[in-house]
Amino acid sequence: MIPAARRRRFDRHFADTMNDKRYPKMEVSPISGRFARSGIAVDVRIYRATPSAEDASWTLEVVSEEGKSRICGNTLPTDHDAFNVFYQLVEKGGIGALLEE
Repeated sequence: MIPAARRRRFDRHFADTMNDKRYPKMEVSPISGRFARSGIAVDVRIYRATPSAEDASWTLEVVSEEGKSRICGNTLPTDHDAFNVFYQLVEKGGIGALLEE
């Protein structure tokens, strides 16, 4: 389980980055959120630059309880495609495999 203080700190940083004018405006998918399996919980972040941007494809990011982040190397056309990639990876190798280096 992600400790509340660490989760708030990460969420605050994520929100601050999204509102920073040095970065493009971001849209977070409503299917982003917490996912747990086999006693391991992660934050699944699916986001993109606003649709008016030149490349409006979705990015998949998985954040561990320790705050380590893994970003999928490929962007995807829809947020549901991004979640499906995440889910297929969990089914194939387990949630822990997503966090291994």
